[in-house]
Amino acid sequence: MAYTTPVKVFNEMQRLEEAEEGFSNVSTGDTIQLSNHYIVENGFDNQDKTAIVTVDGNIQNQSDYTVNLDDNSVNYNGTDTGEAKVRYYFAPFNSTTVSNIIDRVREDIDDYTNTTFDGLETVTDEIYDGVEEVNPTYVLANRPVENVNKVEVNEPKDNTNPRYVEVTEGLGEDYLEYKGLGFRFLREGTTPSNKPEEVRVSYDYGYSDVPPGIEELATLMTVDRLTKGTVSGAMVDGRDNFDPQTVNVQGGRISELRERWRIQRMENMVNLAVKGN
Repeated sequence: MAYTTPVKVFNEMQRLEEAEEGFSNVSTGDTIQLSNHYIVENGFDNQDKTAIVTVDGNIQNQSDYTVNLDDNSVNYNGTDTGEAKVRYYFAPFNSTTVSNIIDRVREDIDDYTNTTFDGLETVTDEIYDGVEEVNPTYVLANRPVENVNKVEVNEPKDNTNPRYVEVTEGLGEDYLEYKGLGFRFLREGTTPSNKPEEVRVSYDYGYSDVPPGIEELATLMTVDRLTKGTVSGAMVDGRDNFDPQTVNVQGGRISELRERWRIQRMENMVNLAVKGN
């Protein structure tokens, strides 16, 4: 699941435009070539439609036509014939290109925040150094933690050839999940030593829904990359009179949103020894 959509990006840029074109003598098997580049996928956002096709006065089902985003055409396979109208939205960038940028932006946001907003992710065999406390608490690298699936401790305390053994009683006996951050050991017999790489954990983390701030951040980061790409292309063509504010118009708000999420995550690099899979 993406954190934003091409429609939201084009709306932010104020570059989403609606068009309607008419065509005569349309019948089954015809390819209707549209004049504007580029058609926006799912431009009718509230209807989950890329185009609305009417033939002989009848609005066609989506199964009666296919929209080709690569060459901006509609392949018609319905049974009605005659005059046709096609309504659609268009923008200055190809929807597939924008979707690819949105995917890269999502990866950047996940890396920066150490979490995911696309449902839960599972980390297996993440290794932490031991903590010299009676009931040590481990704040895990990726948060919020939804489930601690398995906790293993190096037994015996041999760090040359570690052998990780799952604690026998598990959740509620040997450890407790700790406020969405990680877990806390409860029983002294299962507590690890303070040596390196003493604990191995598998867990689930993430958000099930995309918060509004993350959607805005993803939208602005995508707009920023499109803007800078356009400016770079123009500079290659010889234009060099861009105001710095034009190039970095979204920079302030992007930094503000990124910093908000950076503050919300707690670092725990002291105990993290080996990232999980």
